[in-house]
Amino acid sequence: MMNASTASIWLRESVAPPVPIDTIIFDVDGVLWDTGDSFDTAVQETVAYFLTREFGHGTFRPVTTDELRAYRRAGGLNNDWDMTYTLLATRLVGRNDIESAAAESGGRGRAWAESLLPDTATIDYRKIVRVFDEIYWGAADFQRCFNEPATHVPNAAGCWHKEQQLLPPSLLTDLRALGIRHFGIATGRNRFELSTVLESSGLDREIPMQAMLTGDVLAKPDGRVLDRVLNTLDLLAVDRTEPSPGASLFCGDTKDDLDAVLNYRSFKGAEARWIGAVSVVRPEEADFFRRSGTEAVIHHVAELPDLVQKVNAALL
Repeated sequence: MMNASTASIWLRESVAPPVPIDTIIFDVDGVLWDTGDSFDTAVQETVAYFLTREFGHGTFRPVTTDELRAYRRAGGLNNDWDMTYTLLATRLVGRNDIESAAAESGGRGRAWAESLLPDTATIDYRKIVRVFDEIYWGAADFQRCFNEPATHVPNAAGCWHKEQQLLPPSLLTDLRALGIRHFGIATGRNRFELSTVLESSGLDREIPMQAMLTGDVLAKPDGRVLDRVLNTLDLLAVDRTEPSPGASLFCGDTKDDLDAVLNYRSFKGAEARWIGAVSVVRPEEADFFRRSGTEAVIHHVAELPDLVQKVNAALL
């Protein structure tokens, strides 16, 4: 069992699942994997590419980590292609008021960014996807993944290999020792991107592929994402003659992750199963997620076993 300090664990007093937690669903980026030097870098470099090469800006305000966090708190930008589009649009219309612009977006994401642009200004979304992917994968791995050469950034070194694992090696073993029987993944990554995590972590040997839902199939904050994962875990439990999932936790690091839980409850209504949101966020973001309705806040996924133990112990 990990000895993570419970001092940084916040749990809403009203949290009381009807049965013990036995199911964990994970987001990937920011929870199991640190992607600050990969996806964040790809967003920053793609915005710079378009401003300089497509729109001829000699100088511009670079995308900052704080700006990315502000828009992720606002919601609606779980897809980094949409994030890139939105940050590019704000620069083209001269929006430098980061916090107020992010708040104004109100979870509308790319649709909000499109509304900012005059009819005379257009951004080629398909080209954003292509350039972003070339920067993220790098020329050699782009060729390997997509079977065609990188044409816009042919010398890109790639940044996916800079991702750092946050998942402690014994985490799933520790959780199983506490009675967790079912694991799933709900990520904004597509299958190609998820493969970089699976190949290096062995998660594909621990979590059934059928229980991994990627953003190219259905994207958060749609509550059906969690419904699909839970239904898949039901079917897998039947196949293995095991008990179906009872109460669940979904561990994410963005407002879209939290909203996926809230939206699941809303559209399922009385048929909703008990699922709690766990926000895995930096200390300075904890108050925002508490106010937004999360059930629990932890600062690192290594604290999850202590949280599960705390919740389940209250049911005894």
